[in-house]
Amino acid sequence: MNRRNKIITLLASVLISATLLQQAHATLIDGSIAFKGGALADNSDLTKASQISFYPASVTPTTVIYSSGDFGGLTGSGVAMYSPLIIDPPTPPAGALWSVGGFSLILDSLEVDYVGQTALALYGTGTLYGAGFEPTAGEWFFGLTTSGGQEATFSWASLTSSSGEPGQSVPDGGSTAMLLGCGLVLLGFLSRSRAQRA
Repeated sequence: MNRRNKIITLLASVLISATLLQQAHATLIDGSIAFKGGALADNSDLTKASQISFYPASVTPTTVIYSSGDFGGLTGSGVAMYSPLIIDPPTPPAGALWSVGGFSLILDSLEVDYVGQTALALYGTGTLYGAGFEPTAGEWFFGLTTSGGQEATFSWASLTSSSGEPGQSVPDGGSTAMLLGCGLVLLGFLSRSRAQRA
């Protein structure tokens, strides 16, 4: 093998390795999920409640009512919920708030959006974990109504770029520049070798 072929083989190997390395990188979770189930506040007047306990699956199971993206196929699945959830003062739980289908959510923030005697709305940000995915930042919403029974709904959405920050685009870590550089080196080498032959 002459020197030119060795260099071309080396550059092609670097290019292929860079492409495979980029593909092996884990991806972020993309999609939405919502579920509903039973919950009980420690006071029937939600303006005076300090915590919410989710019913166990044997009483009123919490189930996925909507799923899209990477959560696809989870509709109807049972959800394990952390209990109790402290709302006064708003305190994110130490562990995962919920888990289902290999995904679990750790709250980063917990805020009260609205509280009335029979309705409560919480929101915040969190980090979602799932096997084969990078930890993914996103937003969540929780609602509880007590009129006509105590029913809770929870939703999560993450339409996330590779930064882990919802709605932000991010550089690709330099892989595009590296691939462009390899291509330019290869073109330079080929044009130089052609010039030497002429």
